[in-house]
Amino acid sequence: MKDTTITKKQLIQELEIVRQLESQILEQLSELETQDTYRKPKFVIDQPVQIIYNVKSHVEHSEGEKFQFPEHPQLKAIFAFIEVNYYQPITLNDVAKAFSYTPSYLTSLVRRLTGKTLYQWIVQRRMFQARCLLLSTELPVCKIAEAVGYPDTGHFVKHFRQIHKKPPKSWKHFPSDS
Repeated sequence: MKDTTITKKQLIQELEIVRQLESQILEQLSELETQDTYRKPKFVIDQPVQIIYNVKSHVEHSEGEKFQFPEHPQLKAIFAFIEVNYYQPITLNDVAKAFSYTPSYLTSLVRRLTGKTLYQWIVQRRMFQARCLLLSTELPVCKIAEAVGYPDTGHFVKHFRQIHKKPPKSWKHFPSDS
C-alpha cells in the first residue's frame, strides 16, 4: 500500500503553488476588468503540465456543499487545470493542448475513468459555481454567466435550464425547491 502521508514541508510547498496560481488569476482578472472589449484571456496554465500539483479539487459552498472531482491519479492534473480555468471559456481542445493529448484521446480517457466526458465535467464545475453565486450574491445572471466562463448569457441560461429544469433567476428566490 502506498504511503500517502504528506509532510509539513510538502504542504507548505503546495500552499505556495496555490498562492502563486491565485496571484496569477487575480492579475488576469484585473487585466480583463481594464479592457474595453472582450478578448479571450491566456490560461493560467498554458503549457503542458509537467508536475501534478496536489491541489484540493473542491470548493466549499457557503452552506457546506462541496464540489468534488473524482479521485483518479491519471486525471488529477487535468481536474486541477479545470479548477483553475473553468471561469474562462475553455474547451476540450484547450485542455487537450495543455496536456499534449489529442482531444479524442482525452475524451476517451476521462469517459473511461469517470463515466462522463471532459466537457460534462467543465459544465458541472461551472454550474456548481453558478448556483453558489446565485444563492449568495445579488449579481445579475449576465455577470454570473461571465464569472463562470460563459461569455454568452443565452448559452449559459440554456445550459442551466437543461441541467436544473429551471431558469437561473428562480434560484435567487426559491433555492430550497431544487
